[in-house]
Amino acid sequence: GSWNRQAFSRDELLRDLQGADLSTRATASSIGRDVEVFLRTYVPARATRSVAVEDTLDCPLVELHLLREDPTERRYEFVRGPKPSLDNATLGFALLEFWQRVAPERDSLSFAEILRHPGSPGRVFKLDDDSLVARFEDVARWSHKALLHDDTAGVRQLLRRKRVDPMDWLRRELSAPRSS
Repeated sequence: GSWNRQAFSRDELLRDLQGADLSTRATASSIGRDVEVFLRTYVPARATRSVAVEDTLDCPLVELHLLREDPTERRYEFVRGPKPSLDNATLGFALLEFWQRVAPERDSLSFAEILRHPGSPGRVFKLDDDSLVARFEDVARWSHKALLHDDTAGVRQLLRRKRVDPMDWLRRELSAPRSS
């Protein structure tokens, strides 16, 4: 959620992580393994002659379509835009957790903050402006009126009508019956 590259190679990611000021000093081989895990978490695996079919089972996060691989160029690119597989329970949790972390005392957040701030839901889930607006036009319904979308005088923002703990939100959403 804080890395700004749109496209990158495995080596560029490894080099940037090795140069980052990390709280723990990891070895190059450890960071290399972490990069492999990260890529396999978000990029679908491909079966080959040397890779067994059972080793191509994908992580559920692949369904978010956040990362795309160009195998001929051996590069990866973040995919911005709508995320139909991102449900409102997860988006709501991420939004509430972000709000609690960056502006707990405020009862409004601008769309720009939600879209572009490091660690924001828009940045983490690679949503574009139109996708975020579309998701939040109906926020009063899916947030049970805890949040409202406001577009007064051309200023797009979310208003918090009641404070909800992110973990309480998630527990409630996960225990609610699913409608078809």
